[in-house]
Amino acid sequence: MHSGAPSRRSAARRCWRPTKGLRAWTNLPNNLEVNWAKNNFHLQQLNAATCSSDGTSPQPAPAGFDVHQGTGSGLCNGLAATASWKFADHGEPGTNDTAEIHITGGCSLNVSGNLQGGNFQAHDGR
Repeated sequence: MHSGAPSRRSAARRCWRPTKGLRAWTNLPNNLEVNWAKNNFHLQQLNAATCSSDGTSPQPAPAGFDVHQGTGSGLCNGLAATASWKFADHGEPGTNDTAEIHITGGCSLNVSGNLQGGNFQAHDGR
């Protein structure tokens, strides 16, 4: 997945591949980092991750899916926190791609909507 969104990387079997800020897989190991304002969340434990299709992209979706969704726990500003996210690739040029990120615990973040820059691109990890 390519992204100008404020999030980066996640877990082992690749289902999204970035050139700009975000890499997500559906299993371990994991690496998701979200930075905003003066806050930093770093994923330490991936609890769940799925790749699916929401029917919004051209059908069939070129990678076989267009949505990556996950949950996990980690540290935000050095304190325990949990996160959930949903990233959707809705075709080129990326203006309809969406991101949703919720973080609670050591800090708080609730954002969702269309990307303001960048472009998610789903890739089959095989």
